[in-house]
Amino acid sequence: MSNDNIKAFHYLKGSAFTNNLKLQTQCKDYIELSNLLNVPKSTFSTWNAHGRTSHELIVRLHLALGIPIKHLALPKDYPHTDLHPSLWESHEFIPRIQDQAGFYHSQTETRQIYQHATVILQRFSLRHGDLISTGESPYAAQRMHELRLKAASTIEVETSDTIYLIDQNTQDIVSGTYLIDMDGKIILHTVQRLPEQYIRVVFPDGAVTIETGKVRILGRVVLTIKRS
Repeated sequence: MSNDNIKAFHYLKGSAFTNNLKLQTQCKDYIELSNLLNVPKSTFSTWNAHGRTSHELIVRLHLALGIPIKHLALPKDYPHTDLHPSLWESHEFIPRIQDQAGFYHSQTETRQIYQHATVILQRFSLRHGDLISTGESPYAAQRMHELRLKAASTIEVETSDTIYLIDQNTQDIVSGTYLIDMDGKIILHTVQRLPEQYIRVVFPDGAVTIETGKVRILGRVVLTIKRS
């Protein structure tokens, strides 16, 4: 067993932590965050004043919403080399291999290793408005890099006839197909932003206009695979 100590990370604290909670949960203010988490609004003020972090909330949000712990607990620019390699983002895989190129016999061998590398995505099935975890799926690291996707924030969602890759980092609607939570039910639909904080959701038999605050955006479809 190694004698190296596992050192504490430099976690987000105080207002940096609570503002990040709002960002990650898409809450517009502390009142909305208080209602979502069942935590008194005054508690956030105390954390801000005394520079505190709630590790219980980090774990709770990770388990309930699937938000990666590093996104909840650490600054965006936190050095990835301080984390376990499984938590590194997919686009960082290329320089990691290039840095080690001298270990291999040739540049061709180095390139082949990268081309055969995979990342693991969480996989879900969408059934009757419920998102059900069905395990994990390996994806080519090179393809993820080409799509500019990060493994930690990308999920695979399967319906009866289609497989979707969802970028959970894209949560601001412009136009496209989005995974959204509407009244507690998860749906995949074409959505378009309208003026004055409204969106247009397209259904098979028509379209409806909804206030943006009435839905929660879970991600945008970046790749669709249709079964023949």
